[in-house]
Amino acid sequence: MTTAGSRQDMEAQRLEHFGYHQVLLRAMSGVRATMVNISTSSVTTAIFTLFAYGLIVGGTSFVWTWAIGFAILLMVTLMFAELGSSMPIAGALYQWNSRLVGPRYGYFTGWLYVASQIAIVGAVSYGVAPFVASLFNVTLSTHQQQLVAIGFVVACTAVNLIGVIIASAVASIGAIAEVVGMLVLTAVLLIAGLGNQNAGVLVHAHGLPPHSAFLAAGLAALLFGSWPYTGLEMTTDMAEETKDASRVIPRAAVTSLTTTFAVGMVFLIAAVIAIPGSIGKTFASANPLETIIVGNTSTGFYKVIIAIVILAVFVCTMTNQALTARALFSLARDAKFPFPRQVQHVPKTTRVPAVSITLVGALACVMLLFTNAIAVIAVACLTGLFVCYLMVVWAQLVQRLRGRWAPTNGASGVGHCR
Repeated sequence: MTTAGSRQDMEAQRLEHFGYHQVLLRAMSGVRATMVNISTSSVTTAIFTLFAYGLIVGGTSFVWTWAIGFAILLMVTLMFAELGSSMPIAGALYQWNSRLVGPRYGYFTGWLYVASQIAIVGAVSYGVAPFVASLFNVTLSTHQQQLVAIGFVVACTAVNLIGVIIASAVASIGAIAEVVGMLVLTAVLLIAGLGNQNAGVLVHAHGLPPHSAFLAAGLAALLFGSWPYTGLEMTTDMAEETKDASRVIPRAAVTSLTTTFAVGMVFLIAAVIAIPGSIGKTFASANPLETIIVGNTSTGFYKVIIAIVILAVFVCTMTNQALTARALFSLARDAKFPFPRQVQHVPKTTRVPAVSITLVGALACVMLLFTNAIAVIAVACLTGLFVCYLMVVWAQLVQRLRGRWAPTNGASGVGHCR
């Protein structure tokens, strides 16, 4: 019977096959890895930060972009799961492309990926500011929203620096809270909002100007449908801190993606059907989702939901920062980042990439000082991130078709290139 110690030794040997020593603390179980991935995607964060955008640009039928995004990203996730199982190394996309194509290709992927993820950390933290304001019945100026976002990033940095055990525990609590909270809210809206709107609002883009181009509206709304599925490579970015990573990575990735889709899809359908009164009035409101929830329940209930949203956004920011720091650590470990020895430093007390974590937080705060539009940040970071995803998909597909790369089973955890 294989003991925990021998499994740890096998995983350390597997990592050495790729040329690295085990310096990070391998402590996350499969359940925690899945919870961390659910927190990274964060169905609550995606819906509450961009619901108004999706509704306004896509009309009431924008909900189906959630399913389109899932269908597309599920295929990408399956490909990434195969790569992650064969090459369970921190800095997933950078490492994969370096081995599939070459160091320069991987180097470009890694830098674009880190830059895009830093933007996501900033976008997610900036998106929570209005909810903090609504919880306390205050109105924030642009500068105050930036300060709230920076405070979020600083708090996330502090938790990530404590260690992966505490950070993954916080992420697990956040994932459970947001999934349960979303399911309860969905049930409430289905019961209280039954009959407010007919099912036709789900297939006809109500709320858009007459003669609006469906294709243009649909493409614009796809930003909303794509946003929740970012971070699907999270399990591999933290593979060197996950027990039995080669087997855990595929399961965690697919489980988190399908959970995000199922919970979010049902909620969106319930929310649109529960629109109270005139659809036009909801469109005209400053916060359409607040109008829907309060219109069917009460202000007190909405505040409870907002408290859960703030927790979910905090955890989402924390986990996105964590995976970005591992990617930066991976670049520095290969001397592909300035001051590599300092950036890859791992304190023996915490065994996390402390300098990388701090650097990601600092750069996100700097970005927040110069950007004050979440849609602009979201478009920029998603564009860069999906370019990275396409670069990996293309590399894997071409190398497989040419017979130059083949995955291996979880026992060895090492893919081979020819």
